[in-house]
Amino acid sequence: MNKKLTGHLPAGKHTPKTGGADITPCPGQRWKDKRGNGVAVTGASIYRVKFIRDGYEFPCEMPTDRFCGEFTHVEKQTCTEWREAINPLEKTRKLRELIIARREELE
Repeated sequence: MNKKLTGHLPAGKHTPKTGGADITPCPGQRWKDKRGNGVAVTGASIYRVKFIRDGYEFPCEMPTDRFCGEFTHVEKQTCTEWREAINPLEKTRKLRELIIARREELE
């Protein structure tokens, strides 16, 4: 029996659709759902994604196309961006003011 070399690929699904997502899940990435709940990806293949939800100790798994449709990738921030967004000095000032105001009420 001879094989015909037609140049056509065999029919079937080779790679899942990611719903227009430019980023595919990789282990170590952070994603969040539409309610803002975060997940950490622990494993990923072409067809399946394994992840752990925040506050939930057991791993979850779902197809890659569904995962990319339900979750959005969370961009990592540099230390400077994180520090500027949180502004710890301003928080410290507010806490000191609250503590001083509370002490004055008790006296």
